[in-house]
Amino acid sequence: PVWRMALDGSVRASWQPVSSEGRQLQCRPARAPDGTLWGQEGGHFYRFDASGREDRRLGAPTDPDRLVQPGVPCIDGFGRVLVVDQQNGWLHAFGAEAERLFVGRPDPNDFEFVLGIDEIRASASGDVYVESFQKGVVHYRADGTRVAMEADDGSFAWSADGQRRWRMAGAALELVGADGAVVRRVERDGAGRFFRDLADAAVAPSGRMALFDSDGILGSLGRVVVVEPDGSAKATHEVPGGFSLGQIATSGRWITAFQFASRCALLDTANGEWRAFDVPSAQGDSWAFGFSKDGTELWAASGEARLLNRYRLPE
Repeated sequence: PVWRMALDGSVRASWQPVSSEGRQLQCRPARAPDGTLWGQEGGHFYRFDASGREDRRLGAPTDPDRLVQPGVPCIDGFGRVLVVDQQNGWLHAFGAEAERLFVGRPDPNDFEFVLGIDEIRASASGDVYVESFQKGVVHYRADGTRVAMEADDGSFAWSADGQRRWRMAGAALELVGADGAVVRRVERDGAGRFFRDLADAAVAPSGRMALFDSDGILGSLGRVVVVEPDGSAKATHEVPGGFSLGQIATSGRWITAFQFASRCALLDTANGEWRAFDVPSAQGDSWAFGFSKDGTELWAASGEARLLNRYRLPE
């Protein structure tokens, strides 16, 4: 908030900068020579009245079909690239040929911090869930229609009818029913070892899941566990030396974990082989990785470069 102080140090007034739509703005207003207060967020400059509400805006008008400031993309495994515009929080979805599929418009106060949104999840039905810091997740239908702000309980995989979902719960994987009750709890990998710290999880269109079980010390080392749709843990793949894992994605057979910038670790669960993959000519851009819906291609997307690269995977 902005505080107006008297000479004796007492507070005369305080207000939170808001846009004309009612959204709280993350900016630090400064006084112009004429005494008015201005602030900047994204690609706009805002002038505020005495109550802190925007009364003038400079910058290009908001165009829902224009992706102005792309955030970190998410390749959801269902044939889509999802990205949030960090200027206004709108959700953009693109297909395999970079064609626009939909634009999802959030409510004005869905996001207190638009910059830094990096958690986007998708369900088998096509619904999308976008993280909102300290608030929950914004739920969109497959056509981009906003549903509601919902609690973020770590869910990452939903049944096709949306009635059940898998979620990470510390050192366990839980299946939750429509009433919120835990139906099943998985605490061990296929070798019978307890999970240590489930740092990330992903689901393939088939329903097969991949869990990154961190060592809990460095956070980027550990093992990758394959879990079937019914919750039975199968193969476990130790992360070899030289690989530092982050966010993961899976096609079912293939698992990728983003390392840094333009590099990812790629695991073929058919033979347990790990390999490193670098995006050619990345020129310092940051990339997110995932797979095509049929699992035959590795996809790499960059919001900075505004590119989607597709690579054929070995058979």
